[in-house]
Amino acid sequence: MKKIFMVFAASATVAVALNSCNNAAEVAKQTEEQNAKIQSLVDEKFKALEAEVAAECDTEVAALAQAQFDSLAAAATPVKGVKPAAKKSVAKPTPKKEEPKKPETKSDKMGGTSAPSNGGDKSSKMGGTTTTTPANNKASKMGGN
Repeated sequence: MKKIFMVFAASATVAVALNSCNNAAEVAKQTEEQNAKIQSLVDEKFKALEAEVAAECDTEVAALAQAQFDSLAAAATPVKGVKPAAKKSVAKPTPKKEEPKKPETKSDKMGGTSAPSNGGDKSSKMGGTTTTTPANNKASKMGGN
């Protein structure tokens, strides 16, 4: 009887050991379920806190807006014994009369004068001075060397 009991106990121990080592899929499934349950609890708590903060924020904003409105309304009420300033009338500007335009001549369009230039004046139209170069100078007329 002792041998039968020992064989039975040994086989049960081996079966339990093999069964506990071979349940990785079940452990992964339980871990996934626990994580999903934890995440749902966290989401619920987060939504509740978010709603609470939003409600507190809304009441604070409403209180500040009401205080601002009250201060502006108090400033807008007239003081007894003081008359409000009279509105100043704004004078409308009178339209200016346009002068008739002179017909443009060809010299006005070109920007020059009608008198021919003989080169006696050395100043340019821009206010600077010009220098003349001889025709046989090998330097370019655009300022290059």
